[in-house]
Amino acid sequence: KKMNKEEEEERSRLEAIAKSIRQEEETSITDAQVQFDLCRCYYYGIGRKKEYKQAFEWFKKVAEQGVAQAQHNLGVCYSNGEGVEQDERQAFEWFKKAAEQ
Repeated sequence: KKMNKEEEEERSRLEAIAKSIRQEEETSITDAQVQFDLCRCYYYGIGRKKEYKQAFEWFKKVAEQGVAQAQHNLGVCYSNGEGVEQDERQAFEWFKKAAEQ
């Protein structure tokens, strides 16, 4: 699938974020938006090796802070068994939390 201009810009933005954060510094990140961007880097393999387990852990951390997009993506991980054992009940709960916001 060919990316449109907006998708290309978002990918470039995520690549820049991934480059600016050394992996050993990741645990010190406290900004939820930066954490969410890092989730997406791992999930899509942008500037990081594609690792669903890492993406799941970050989505969970951000979702627990109340970020609706992260809650939705955590539901996707549970629904598809990406980085975690598939669990439709957990997926539903996270989709519900995201929708309630």
